[in-house]
Amino acid sequence: MAVISRPFPVLKNLFLKDHMRNIDSDAIFFTYGRDALLYGLKTKKMKKGSTIIIPAYMCKSTLEPLIDYGFKIIFQDINDELNLDLDLLEENIIKFKAQAVLVVNYFGFKSNIEEISKLCSELKIISIEDCSHSYLSYEHFYKSIKYSDFAIYSIRKSLPTYDGGAIRFNTNKSNHCEININNSLIDKIKVFYRTFNYLASRFLEIFIVKLKVINIYSDTITKLKFLVINNEKSTKYKNLYYQSNKPVRPSPLLIPYLKNKELEDKIKLNVIRNYIDIVKGMENLGFRSLYSDLPDNCIPQYAIFFDDSQRLYMCLRDNKIGASQWPNYEIPEEVADNPKFPKANLFNKKLVMIPIHQSVDSKHCKNILDIISMCN
Repeated sequence: MAVISRPFPVLKNLFLKDHMRNIDSDAIFFTYGRDALLYGLKTKKMKKGSTIIIPAYMCKSTLEPLIDYGFKIIFQDINDELNLDLDLLEENIIKFKAQAVLVVNYFGFKSNIEEISKLCSELKIISIEDCSHSYLSYEHFYKSIKYSDFAIYSIRKSLPTYDGGAIRFNTNKSNHCEININNSLIDKIKVFYRTFNYLASRFLEIFIVKLKVINIYSDTITKLKFLVINNEKSTKYKNLYYQSNKPVRPSPLLIPYLKNKELEDKIKLNVIRNYIDIVKGMENLGFRSLYSDLPDNCIPQYAIFFDDSQRLYMCLRDNKIGASQWPNYEIPEEVADNPKFPKANLFNKKLVMIPIHQSVDSKHCKNILDIISMCN
């Protein structure tokens, strides 16, 4: 029984009308979270050539638009808790004359954003909270931003949609004004095309999985997909796209999830149930979880475990389980195998992320654990 790596779109959800809520008016939407990040820095008047401190445990697709625009990136390694060390951060801010710091809430869990934002305020620089992995956690998207200057999101990493980049500003630190988005006919055609293309690709994915002929998670297919994506990102068109990104309306795939709290609550309950089942089973098999406890209101992106043998990831994917390693091939070249960043490389090589999204059920969890028992 195959387990897909990301949730599958349920078409009937597109037509739900009950339990509707207003989309938070201070959220500005983009296609990708990286677009929101660049928009936020430009809105905060960050000049080209300015320096940003970024955790070394990061995917390079987040950084490419920043570098293309003209910002300088300084990497800092994370600690065992996946946080930036405050003392070292202060030293780096002063040493490199940084004007901004990006703080990541990895995999749905909280970072030390409160302490870092306080430090950034004292040094009069910008703090950014990256919630790309954490849309479902802590009701963060629907509460006021407390600490950072702004927070960014990548909702497509939690829900079945092609879009979901978003930004929300701290109203206590910013006089940012709301913007009006008037989509042209061409923009509407693009949305229709992207929606159709996304749904077609996802249904094709399921069709291939059910055929049981091709393993879409094999190492060969994975490397081929990475080469294709990487080639697209290196084109001149892609660079121009980063330079001209603009706010958009949420897609028809995303809006029902944003507006329907009952649907979102069901998703959260399903994810938590899967997380508990997988963690309990994995710990019984002798694996160590990255996070031993699940805090209240935390909705994890994956069930994450250390794999010292570095065999579990490939064993799962060879058995058609959409397990992940992050950022895997997308780790920045400056970080990969660099002794200056031991933790980032350790987590990249030894953490295995097991899917627990809303399309996973108890039978899938049992199948995953049976395969892991066989691999162990």
